[in-house]
Amino acid sequence: MAEIYSTVSRPWDHADWPGEIGAPTTSAQYADSWGLDATNTHAYLCGHPDMIANSKAILKRRGFLDKTAIKEEIYWVPAK
Repeated sequence: MAEIYSTVSRPWDHADWPGEIGAPTTSAQYADSWGLDATNTHAYLCGHPDMIANSKAILKRRGFLDKTAIKEEIYWVPAK
């Protein structure tokens, strides 16, 4: 059975959002309590490039080392 955990970091853009609020980087607290790891979970990150980089770093420290465990969708490529 698939479970999806979604969060928005800008609730003012989504006035009727019923779910969690905060950046995915603050969501790591759920991984332990829900028993999530790279053997039973896939992460899908979409949004700001820096948020994705920070979230991937957290997930990699939690054992998400296989590239198939993390999917990402970057909204834009930052200027160099």
